[in-house]
Amino acid sequence: MNRYKFFGIITSVAVFITIVGSWMKIMHQRYADLILTIGMFGEAIGIPVLLWFLFEWLRKKSK
Repeated sequence: MNRYKFFGIITSVAVFITIVGSWMKIMHQRYADLILTIGMFGEAIGIPVLLWFLFEWLRKKSK
């Protein structure tokens, strides 16, 4: 599995976890804060890395 696909999957899972955490927060579930925090940290790591790989790929393509 290449790194683009790996970090794409990681970011997608983090977005899903954040959505579930938001829903849990609305429904006043017990572990909503924890799930939401985990999802947000996943997004905070995954999205910048994915953008870095995208710009790296575009730089290679333009040469």
